[in-house]
Amino acid sequence: MVDPATSRRWFYRGLFLLTCVIVIFLQMLPLGTIPNRLPAPDALFAITAAWVMRRPRQTPVLLICVVFFVADMLFLRPPGVWTAAVVLGTEVLRRQVSTRQDVTIILEMAFFAGVFAAMVAMNTLVLLMFGVDAPDVLTSALHVVITVAFYPLSIGLCRFGLGVRRPRPGEIDVDEAIA
Repeated sequence: MVDPATSRRWFYRGLFLLTCVIVIFLQMLPLGTIPNRLPAPDALFAITAAWVMRRPRQTPVLLICVVFFVADMLFLRPPGVWTAAVVLGTEVLRRQVSTRQDVTIILEMAFFAGVFAAMVAMNTLVLLMFGVDAPDVLTSALHVVITVAFYPLSIGLCRFGLGVRRPRPGEIDVDEAIA
């Protein structure tokens, strides 16, 4: 018989994968015929970051790497560049949250904004270094601002839509206990 804690962990990993597939599918839909001047938020990273900051053990690095590498291929981005930035960014967020239990929403958004801005800057520098067309500074800055503004919605989706929340103070985290 399967241990309930292990079953729960794999359930949430599958739910994370399903959520990412749905987000990628929705981003690929041709919803408008008029070009948009504003960049869309990076919903996939925002949801991943919210999940990592709530339950870090439910989102292993390999799963995040596979999801974002497939997204790179589907969105016709240079393979692996954004994936590497996401892996580094989620690991920074994972380390920041695992050392603090009393993270407020403002502090969490500040962590997210700083890490996401650094990721976008790193991505742009790597693309420029290899001679690949990179977005201009204004577009990158708008992308960061719009994604940071979208982040509270991804927190709400994780908490109320998917049931992913932080362990309460004093609560034994089943994911931490079986690790």
